[in-house]
Amino acid sequence: MHYSMSIVIGSIARDVAPYVKTIMESYNRLKSLCKREIQYVIFENDSVDGSVSLLRKWADDDKSVHFYSETVDTSIFRARNTFNNPCKYEVIAYARNRLMTYVKSIENVQTVIFMDMNNENAWPVENILNVLEIPHDQYDALICNGINSSGCIIDTFSFRDLSTAFGPEIMGDLYYEPDYQKEIKKNFFNHEGTIPVFSAFNGLAVLNRELLDKTEYSAFPTKELNEFYRNTCDKFVLEVHPCVNEKHIGMFAFPDKDIFYYNFNNFNIPIISPHVTFFAKLQAAGHNQIMICPFLEWKWYKDTLFIL
Repeated sequence: MHYSMSIVIGSIARDVAPYVKTIMESYNRLKSLCKREIQYVIFENDSVDGSVSLLRKWADDDKSVHFYSETVDTSIFRARNTFNNPCKYEVIAYARNRLMTYVKSIENVQTVIFMDMNNENAWPVENILNVLEIPHDQYDALICNGINSSGCIIDTFSFRDLSTAFGPEIMGDLYYEPDYQKEIKKNFFNHEGTIPVFSAFNGLAVLNRELLDKTEYSAFPTKELNEFYRNTCDKFVLEVHPCVNEKHIGMFAFPDKDIFYYNFNNFNIPIISPHVTFFAKLQAAGHNQIMICPFLEWKWYKDTLFIL
């Protein structure tokens, strides 16, 4: 273990004032217990609840916290719904890419932890410390994916494995069919080891720093995602996917071997969870040790258990 190499935590923020006190306490506790230097990079945009003043004061008081704030011109966003409002996926992708720019500017970093800020519960500090002890050559990304007490994956838009590789960007309304949702909402509670996936929600994720130079977030399908669907799904998923309304799901993915994306949720162009494109680009670059880690637990909102 190279303790001389530092850790950077990265977060995007918007209207997170109710959570700042808990985040500060969690960060200070992690920093006091960790054997390596830790820095925290926060990118904020367009908050209206006092988040900016709270986060700026924190950064002024703690030099290991780096705070960046912007007002974003929403006219730059291409995806629009019927009310001409921008798509939250595109807004999030923009913010996360801006965050990565600032994270990558810090030198001598081995590990990056992406951490969402809109959680009222304290960070799972002990579990994070355990994950940091895993040798870096055993993973590219260890992801915390939210699961509630009934075993349902919360962010099914970005979850992908061999059995449930398609999201609504491929399936359209069929994505919401009970049979398919039942397949997606797998129960990971009985798993002891890491669970290989193609993509999952990285609201709490531990990654090797070098990966950030090889990927980015996008709210739109990318060439890497096309390759993922063609090369991986064409070989495996079409054989194991369930049938919906007596039609094979794969039929909707590969008409004439071309990828067809749906404009779901009334947006003018096809959109996709930016976590999916982030990991698809890593897969295309040969970084396929992307795993959910069952022993990393974090409560997310009241009475809801999130497991990595």
